[in-house]
Amino acid sequence: GGTLLKSILEAEKPRGEAGRFNPQELRALSELAKRLA
Repeated sequence: GGTLLKSILEAEKPRGEAGRFNPQELRALSELAKRLA
């Protein structure tokens, strides 16, 4: 599941500083990735 989460985060990188996930969003994505794994 970590690979999926990493790919999601990589896809977000081009958005730059303003597009970074906040901690709550990161937790939600982590939970989602675990369910999809």
